[in-house]
Amino acid sequence: PAQYWHYKEQGCSSGGVTLHLMSQDLDTGNIIAQREFSITKNDTLLSIHTRIAEIGLEEISRLIRDKKVPYDSVQQDHSKATYVTLPT
Repeated sequence: PAQYWHYKEQGCSSGGVTLHLMSQDLDTGNIIAQREFSITKNDTLLSIHTRIAEIGLEEISRLIRDKKVPYDSVQQDHSKATYVTLPT
C-alpha cells in the first residue's frame, strides 16, 4: 500500500520522508535523512504523492551535493517502526 493513501485516509496533518541505508531486512538500515511535511485538508492523493517524491529527490540531491560519504547515520529505533496496512 502507498504511504500517501494512508496519510489521506487517516486524515493525517503531517507526513514524513526517510532515507536509509540498505540492509538485509526490510526498512531496517541506518537513517541518513529524514524530513517531515504538512498535509492540509485541501491536499489530494496526487499532491501528497508528489510532495513525497520531491522531498525524496531534494534529500538525495543534498546528500550527493554535500558528498557526505560515508553518510552520517542514525540507527533506527525498531520499537517505533510502523508499517502501512492494506486498505479494508
